[in-house]
Amino acid sequence: MKLHEALRELCRKHGSIIVQKKNLVYLLSDLGAFEELPGMREVMKALVSGGFAKDLYAWSLRKGRDSYLAHAEVVRKSLAAKGHFREEEARFAADSVSFAFGFADSVREPHAGEDGPGPEDGSGTGGDSVPVTVPKPGRRIEFLRRKAESGSDDAQYRLGTLCLEGGDGAGALRWLRRSAEQGNAMAQTGIAVMYMEGSGVAQDYEEAMRWFRKAAGHGNSAAEGSIGNLYHFGLGVSRDMEEAVRWYRKAAVHGNSPAANNLGVLYRTGDGVTRDFREALVWFRMAAEQGNPEAEYAIGSMYAAGEGVTQSWREAAAWFRKAALRGEDTSQFNLGVMYHNGTGVRQDYEEAVRWYRMAAEQGNPKAASNLGNLYSDGCGVEQNLSEAVKWYRMAAEQGIAQAQFHLGRMHSGGLGVTQDYAEAAKWYRKAAEQGIAQAENALGCLLRDGQGVPQDYTEALSWFRKAAEQNFAEAERNLGGMYLSGLGVGKDPEEGLRWIRKASEDEEAREERSSGD
Repeated sequence: MKLHEALRELCRKHGSIIVQKKNLVYLLSDLGAFEELPGMREVMKALVSGGFAKDLYAWSLRKGRDSYLAHAEVVRKSLAAKGHFREEEARFAADSVSFAFGFADSVREPHAGEDGPGPEDGSGTGGDSVPVTVPKPGRRIEFLRRKAESGSDDAQYRLGTLCLEGGDGAGALRWLRRSAEQGNAMAQTGIAVMYMEGSGVAQDYEEAMRWFRKAAGHGNSAAEGSIGNLYHFGLGVSRDMEEAVRWYRKAAVHGNSPAANNLGVLYRTGDGVTRDFREALVWFRMAAEQGNPEAEYAIGSMYAAGEGVTQSWREAAAWFRKAALRGEDTSQFNLGVMYHNGTGVRQDYEEAVRWYRMAAEQGNPKAASNLGNLYSDGCGVEQNLSEAVKWYRMAAEQGIAQAQFHLGRMHSGGLGVTQDYAEAAKWYRKAAEQGIAQAENALGCLLRDGQGVPQDYTEALSWFRKAAEQNFAEAERNLGGMYLSGLGVGKDPEEGLRWIRKASEDEEAREERSSGD
């Protein structure tokens, strides 16, 4: 079975899912779903690798194809349990694994002599098939070392990379230098990256630039883009945006998507060039055509804002979806908001939960805060106050003011957690210090009543006033009560009544706005 035939059959069975070879890795990349199936990462990679047949066939020999085919249903259930995939997508993922192995079965690979001598155990597989040789890690390194010693610049480069991954900076530099001295541009770039990042060597931007220039002389687009970065940020050289643009453009034309994306950013912001949204879109689209998620996100943002294009929420959602499927968390968050509000897509709270969760699990605090709201309200998901607290906390600890307020509210009311006024006061204060009127008022109430904090009428009055100045009706009423009672301020019935009347007026105005909407 050829790969395209397998995909065609997948499309027949799963017509509602768009299937492209270049997108399979993103659809199947929720590796956390495969934790109980060691080696599934290799399957996912093999599904989209250029050496699909060889890689997957070799993997099946090592890991045992039948055992994983038997786990297809486990794969499906595990994906579904993650909540990232609809049922039909989970079934597609399981079928993809099965089809992948079916394709591997039809392949008869020649002996891969370059990888080393003979099968590990000296046994064949029977019939007319010849197994792909897969040496043990130690044997592979020894084989590379022999080739490197004999002068192979490619083996020297690969051995240097393995040394770096193993934490042997000196060994990495030694082998990469030997390869680089033979003109291997990838090795030259590797050395440059070591110096730029201070990985295995002392950080030295000037030395990084020297090696990047060597690699760029061979047309290495990654090196060209990195030279652009060094000029852009003035690392090892004086900041020079004209030079940065020149090198970014050269790298982009040579197919470097990060450089094309960087050019898009510069033209969109007007940093070092005349601001030009249409020119920005040209470069963003070039990067997006190569699957760059940052560029796809940028195009979505430009459609949302109407920058260089006719404003279109539908187009924005389409581009955010492309980037989101590649794991770009801000796009995942944006899709969540759009499904939450029905902007550019049909309103669908379950889809909002799905996209918020994907972004939140990558650490996106805004997504975590919104996910907490949906769990708190039972919207798009079964109400679960403990789960709401978990997501609020994640967002609150990253400084999201609304999440800090809600976390305070949960502790104050004993919602999903044991009631704890001191903990409530802590989070209310953090949110209040960011100007959240509800938190200012709530903190004022705890200070006025001495709940979780020492009673302090003066500070309570101060927080009520801050919230009242934002036309928060409940705080205006509380402030009026303080004046009427003379708590923390001289008794002043006239001022107290003024604030209470204002609270009523603001509430009426808010209700009118709501009914108008």
